[in-house]
Amino acid sequence: MRSFTAAAVLGLAATTIAAPTATKKAKPTSLADGFPTPNANQLDRIEDLAFGTLSDAAPPPSLKDDTFTSLRFINFGEAIESFFFNELITNITLNRPGFQNIPNRDQTLRILRSMRATEELHTVNAENALSHFKQDIIQPCQYKFPVSTFNEAIAFISTATDNVQGVLGDVINKAAAAGDAGFTRGVSGALSNEGEQDGWFRFIMGQNPNQKPFNTISTREYAFSVLQGVVVPGSCANADLIDLTIFPPLSAANPPAKTTDIDFTFSIAPFTPSTAPAGKKIQSFATQESFHKKHSNVEGLSIAYLNGQDKPICVPVKSLHFNGFEGTAKAEFPFDEFKMHGLSVAALVEVDAKTCFANQDEMVKATAFGPALLEPVGDERI
Repeated sequence: MRSFTAAAVLGLAATTIAAPTATKKAKPTSLADGFPTPNANQLDRIEDLAFGTLSDAAPPPSLKDDTFTSLRFINFGEAIESFFFNELITNITLNRPGFQNIPNRDQTLRILRSMRATEELHTVNAENALSHFKQDIIQPCQYKFPVSTFNEAIAFISTATDNVQGVLGDVINKAAAAGDAGFTRGVSGALSNEGEQDGWFRFIMGQNPNQKPFNTISTREYAFSVLQGVVVPGSCANADLIDLTIFPPLSAANPPAKTTDIDFTFSIAPFTPSTAPAGKKIQSFATQESFHKKHSNVEGLSIAYLNGQDKPICVPVKSLHFNGFEGTAKAEFPFDEFKMHGLSVAALVEVDAKTCFANQDEMVKATAFGPALLEPVGDERI
């Protein structure tokens, strides 16, 4: 999109996206339809565009602290999707370069407007729940999205939605385990809607709408980490209320749909998350002293993958090189053995590949950098 920064975010560093360009002016943190705090008339119009209403079901009597963390994260993530769709609609409507001659333009705009309205309702639903329990809502940040054409925009939001589906499954599981089963029904409704959207994204990209029999799991920590890449640093009013670990980035090119080696890149320089308040410096544990000295070779390092609903897959790092603060780790992408169609969530982990993990939570605890979100090239299957 015209003002989007083509950067190495969402772990998609080597897609065919132009070099970064600076944002020329501050982005708004509210939209023309009143979002994120629409009045009654504006909300009615949003519901019309979304083909339905906010739920009027009574909220549960209480929620555990960890479920509030999930609710804050949902508030944060759904707002990002709302602003993304708004910018995409604007660029198509104004016929900006890269967004001209869209097939079935009028129908596409109608669909995108319904998706924007839907994501706005998802956000408002989370805001209402937080307000009901006298919790602060998460204010929108300013965003920079890594696309400059319609096709890049659809590929970007498809991968992001793949990850959202995995994360919402993680949210449901954690809420149920915490005894907050009453919270899960609304989340499952949003999850199924995300699947409907993603099927359309995949179809217009010439891909099979059915990505996998069981879509790839993810975690709140991985999603919050990867979304740092679309936030303008220092632009968030209170996203630091979201009490989730943020990992330093890991990037890789999308591999072909076959077993091959991948180069993963990362930085061991001090790291400040984009959602940190302006002026607040946060150094990650991954510094020259604590990581480079500990891992001067590949011993004790692996790349771990999440794909489908399987246990994490670990492969050894074959080589590790540093150029100043910049590191490159080479490891296999074992596509053929594990049928790694669709989204793979990859992390550089401090564990021997022979031990690996029983589940994604163990994988998160051992993560040093990540995640990289990988979608095999040539995996259309139609």
